[in-house]
Amino acid sequence: MISTVLIYHPEDGARIAELLGRRQPELTIYLATHADQVATHLPYADALLTKSNFPIDTLVSARRLRWIQLMAAGADRFTAAPHGLRGIRVTRLVGTFGLRIAEYVFAYLLAVHQGIPRVLQQQAERRWASFHPEFLRGKTLLLVGVGQVGQAIGALGGAFGMEVLGIARRQRNAKGLVSVLPTARLGEALRLADVVALSVPLTATTRGMFGVAEFEAMRPGSIFINVGRGAVVQEEALIEGLRRYQPAWAILDVFAQEPLPGDSLLWRLPNAIATPHLAGHTVPEEAIDAFCDNLARLRAGRRLRHVVNVKRGY
Repeated sequence: MISTVLIYHPEDGARIAELLGRRQPELTIYLATHADQVATHLPYADALLTKSNFPIDTLVSARRLRWIQLMAAGADRFTAAPHGLRGIRVTRLVGTFGLRIAEYVFAYLLAVHQGIPRVLQQQAERRWASFHPEFLRGKTLLLVGVGQVGQAIGALGGAFGMEVLGIARRQRNAKGLVSVLPTARLGEALRLADVVALSVPLTATTRGMFGVAEFEAMRPGSIFINVGRGAVVQEEALIEGLRRYQPAWAILDVFAQEPLPGDSLLWRLPNAIATPHLAGHTVPEEAIDAFCDNLARLRAGRRLRHVVNVKRGY
């Protein structure tokens, strides 16, 4: 029986605890907004409702923990936990991020195509200098990952008149996509793409997936976008690619190390846009809905929704 829950969320923890208390007043709720509080409360928790940046090392003290509900889609930090999950079930939040992340992708993609960085610089200099912006219609968008997030990005791309291709583990059909090619044909697909949007999870297979060969295969003038996981990209290879404008721009919301270190060149390259992991913001109400649904399933002995496969990593 689940009777005690630890909530870990440094920013919205109090709000999430309030919402859960209203929905499940019989639960004992502990709140942690930093690692020291986790160490205090985790040994007494049956369940954990957490942001993905949970201090993984503390799981060694989780003596009673039976279930972790993530407030994110990515589960790689938990599947790679140093002490293992020891029978703890992990469920992730699915189905809530697609449109939000797609809006992020096209906000920055349109900014680049319309020359907004250049416009802001000219405005700061009070300099009138006309130029020709680019347009998305007729461009080729390659989705590396055609899950819920990739499909939402692809739908918006189609609305802008882009030709949308996909890369997945195996070749298949997908709504709104001209074709979905297997991962083995990634290099071929990159040579066709004007925009590459990466949204795959981090697994043993995808770690370091984009390196020197992949950036060399990209078209000069192309745009690379990563809203998946930072470690899927070899950042030194990306930096070298950006220096030779292949890709011409990178729009990055995720990084191998977060926060992005202050000495990273990705802060300073003129053709890189670095944002602080904000594309897939979690709405507290959605996290509570997912938790309460799975809690009811657990109590009824039913199958939980969106259970993480530890071997696959998601």
